[in-house]
Amino acid sequence: MANQLTEQDVRRISKEVMDTNYRSGTPRIPPHYHNGNDNLQIQEKFVLHNNKYGVNIIITAEGGGGEITIGNGVYNPNAVYFTGIARTPVSGSATTKCQVTGFTQLGQCYFTNGLQLNRQSLNVLNSNTCTTFENVAGFWVPTVNVDNTHFISVFDGSFANVITVDVTKFSNTSITFNATCASGWELIGAIIIT
Repeated sequence: MANQLTEQDVRRISKEVMDTNYRSGTPRIPPHYHNGNDNLQIQEKFVLHNNKYGVNIIITAEGGGGEITIGNGVYNPNAVYFTGIARTPVSGSATTKCQVTGFTQLGQCYFTNGLQLNRQSLNVLNSNTCTTFENVAGFWVPTVNVDNTHFISVFDGSFANVITVDVTKFSNTSITFNATCASGWELIGAIIIT
């Protein structure tokens, strides 16, 4: 059972709603009467804890990639996680295999490269790691790539980007991804939305 909201929680949520309204151009305190009925209403989406949602995916060039929307059961998403593998060729014995993890933070985020004091404000903040194992003369040779421009990036042994997945839009009830996949490659894994 979820914890009960305290009076401080309700006051904090009310202030956040008023601040959001203020930034959007609406008055900080909306016009109202003190009659017990026209008080500031807190929307359910700000009070309920978000659900956890998982889905398995397979992305191939032959499947077309493109836009993928997940919306049935997603409520108030904050972050998206991915773990899985990529490989080529799709059929037969793979000559290249990749272990892939990805993370996207949804909502107002800040990014800095660590060398500069200024920071960028973003709506989506990405981070992923791809460890590629290429079969060279019977030995699996690893290379590692860390990327912060895509939710998922898969690189082959020569660091060519062969699969990308990005969050293109999100709302309180859905997330839309755009996927590209080079011919002969496939991505298999699980997406977890929190």
